[in-house]
Amino acid sequence: MKYLRRTLWVVAFSALSLNAWSFKQTGGELLQRCTDRRPDCRSYIEGVVDTLTTLAGWGYLKSNLVCIPENVNSQQVAEVVTKYLRDNPELKASTANKSVLDILSWTFP
Repeated sequence: MKYLRRTLWVVAFSALSLNAWSFKQTGGELLQRCTDRRPDCRSYIEGVVDTLTTLAGWGYLKSNLVCIPENVNSQQVAEVVTKYLRDNPELKASTANKSVLDILSWTFP
């Protein structure tokens, strides 16, 4: 069981590392990608949501930090993140993953 958990962690974080820029990206860089309507914007945000959901499901988080309603699609979530980044310049200096987590936890608690 311990080996299975380690393997799942490696798989989860390997999936996130497919794009090298994802770990060093700032909120400002993510905003630029989203403003340009690049598909990796939405994919990045979906990856953050999927990771949080998976970690909560495995019990690594005390609770699910984000509760996105079923009627909200990934495009709408990306639009929320884009607008929030645009309206809150202080988030542009943070890492993209922290910015997305903060925005989603404030918007979809």
